[in-house]
Amino acid sequence: MSSKIVVFGGNGWIGSKVCRAAVEAGHSVVSVSRSGAPSMHLQDYSMIEWARANRAEDYGPILDGASGVASCVGTFGSPFLNATSMYEENGNANALIARAAEERAVRNFAYVSAHSYPLINRTLLREYYNGKMFAESIIRELEFSKRTILRPGFVFGTRSGIPLYLLGVPLAALLRLSPVRGLRDCLPTTLGDFLETPVSVDDVARCVALGAMGELDDSGVPLSGLDITRAARKGGSV
Repeated sequence: MSSKIVVFGGNGWIGSKVCRAAVEAGHSVVSVSRSGAPSMHLQDYSMIEWARANRAEDYGPILDGASGVASCVGTFGSPFLNATSMYEENGNANALIARAAEERAVRNFAYVSAHSYPLINRTLLREYYNGKMFAESIIRELEFSKRTILRPGFVFGTRSGIPLYLLGVPLAALLRLSPVRGLRDCLPTTLGDFLETPVSVDDVARCVALGAMGELDDSGVPLSGLDITRAARKGGSV
């Protein structure tokens, strides 16, 4: 059954692939961004509606009639690595989207958070992660029928012409090996969490789309690494 899916950050690398996955599943899709510009990744997808929104007041009309929302909003701040803006643009921005979605009775909400790498999460990117965690806490509190939170680590694919898969594919294969996974379990978190399995951008996007469509059979626990890959490839079963 076709329904309306709204993708915030839909003209970005992950967001554009979420739009593609939802369209190919037969849903109508609205991509929301600050510019409202069509994604260069989706030039052949004329059926996607492109919407501009710079304030929370803009969200209501866009969300009317939507059954699912996917938020792929996240930045490293403006200016780059500015602590205040990292918290604002990852935390408060996503909290506002989630609250607006709940007010419009959206049933399903999917959010792209981030794997918290040790040391980095307490130094250079502290407010980036703090913002992500704040957004997650708000999403959990709100009355959605289904909520999906993803915490991918290294996401690979081709981004801006850079073949990240050349590193991501062999690294993912290595970290999926049973001995390596066993080693991770034996290490303290400050070391073991560096061994998070990379995931493909297509698997992340498919998981997010499934969540927004209400088709992801999860327990409400954030998905990361191999769980994202399994859910994407099994069509929702973790």
